[in-house]
Amino acid sequence: MSLPVAHTLVGGAILATARPWLDFCSPRVALGLAMLLPIVPDFDFAFVWWFGLPVTIWHRTFSHSLVFAAALGLFAALWVRRRGTGTPRFAFWFVFALTISHAVLDMGGHGHGTPGRGVVLFWPVWQKYLALPSQFLPPGRHGHPEVYLRTALIELALIGPPVLLYTRALAAWRARRTRDRRAAAVATGLGAAGPSNS
Repeated sequence: MSLPVAHTLVGGAILATARPWLDFCSPRVALGLAMLLPIVPDFDFAFVWWFGLPVTIWHRTFSHSLVFAAALGLFAALWVRRRGTGTPRFAFWFVFALTISHAVLDMGGHGHGTPGRGVVLFWPVWQKYLALPSQFLPPGRHGHPEVYLRTALIELALIGPPVLLYTRALAAWRARRTRDRRAAAVATGLGAAGPSNS
């Protein structure tokens, strides 16, 4: 069970990656989506908390699947297409990546109350819980606030540094590529102008 700390950190990495293609929303909306969508799959707990349904059936199943992420992505693409501004396929992949990142991260740890580790990624076709070979995330347990605080700090320590290194490396690479393109454009312009006759 991953807390919102880990999920939103991964959402930040996806936002940094997708930034050049976010022509369908403002930077503020993109940030909001990057913070919200990676935790949306855990809203399946509403069925457990509000309706008293068994956690083994409702948690880490349909909302943690490829189908669920694709459905949200399709909704976003149709909304962008109807609005007429932006690229629908960019909206689809951005929303899909943010949503499915939750399931991928949850595959790295045991879920509270679920029959096994991982998630039902291929729901409803295949009901098997799938997990990553390495269970690197701390197990989620209900308890006192200090339990959640300790888990949040562990997630921050595990996920934070790789995300920070990735986003900084990505920014440096993009800055270098921009400089190279500008230098190439200047060189091409000077070559096209030819030698001076003076």
